[in-house]
This record gives sequence, C-alpha cells and structure tokens, in this order.
Amino acid sequence: MWREVGPVAYAHQCRAVRDRPDLRAYLRDLRIPVLVACGREDQVTPPPRARALARLIPSAQLVFVERCGHLMPLERPNELVALLRQWLDARESEHA
Repeated sequence: MWREVGPVAYAHQCRAVRDRPDLRAYLRDLRIPVLVACGREDQVTPPPRARALARLIPSAQLVFVERCGHLMPLERPNELVALLRQWLDARESEHA
C-alpha cells in the first residue's frame, strides 16, 4: 500500500497516526459489540497491546491470528474474512 501512495504520503500518514490524540479513555464507554483482531506476530500493535486495548472495552472479543503481522487484510485475507463472518453471524444470532 505504501508503494501506491508514495514515500511522501506514507511518511505523512505515519506522522498522522503517531500524532493523533489518545482516545483510550473513551473506550470504557463503548456499548457496541467490538472485535479486536491481532496478528500473533504484529510488531506495530503487538499482542500485549491488543490485550490491553481489549480490556478497556466492555464488550470486546479478542482474537489472535497465527502467522500474521500488522497487515492482516494483506497477510491472511481468508482467515480475516472467516473471522469477520463468524463474528458477524454471532451478533446476528444474538438479535434473532
């Protein structure tokens, strides 16, 4: 993806992510279903950070995807689609 946007835009995007405000304090107020999916080998948002994030969200379900880093849609697209389908089907069943 970074190749498509070019190095200048990529650097700008990285700075924007780095400098965005910390909104974690608001996560405890979420009252919607939340799926936190993390690659087991994610170096950007490693599993301990994903666990900490999920603990802040009352309704969070935390799932780790094996043999996957930070770019799950590119690295493990089939596993991600299956995970999302399963999660969404479970939400639908809760409201049926």
